[in-house]
Amino acid sequence: MSSNKMSTIYLKAHHVGISIANMQEAIAWYQQNLDFEFCWEKDFPEIKTKIAFLQHGDFKLELFEHYETEAMPEARKHPLTDMRQQGTKHICYEVESGLTELFERFKNTGVDIVMGPLLSPPKDALMGFIRDDTGNLIEIIELL
Repeated sequence: MSSNKMSTIYLKAHHVGISIANMQEAIAWYQQNLDFEFCWEKDFPEIKTKIAFLQHGDFKLELFEHYETEAMPEARKHPLTDMRQQGTKHICYEVESGLTELFERFKNTGVDIVMGPLLSPPKDALMGFIRDDTGNLIEIIELL
């Protein structure tokens, strides 16, 4: 008798792809505000797109700047209205501690803070949302 049960698959996050408005400005934003390191950038004229990779620890960001980029709809720029539209919502980065101080740094450096920091249900974490320079939502969480 054969079993159709699949073995457990170990998944580890490798990267997330984000479409942005301006490659150089986005690279600078992620380096200055979230301490990402630049890996590489390449122009792919056949698909009308510049692609770059940034890295923080063992996690990577893949940035896409399409030659004919379209602005993000306003509803995608806030977590409460973004949830109404289907699709991927945001990336969340965890900090071990200091979320409140990090948001104070964001405030002092002009990062677009959407909400927070605030206690998240079920009250086991502090969290908040910011936007990158294109308007992409980013959640930062500190588990308590």
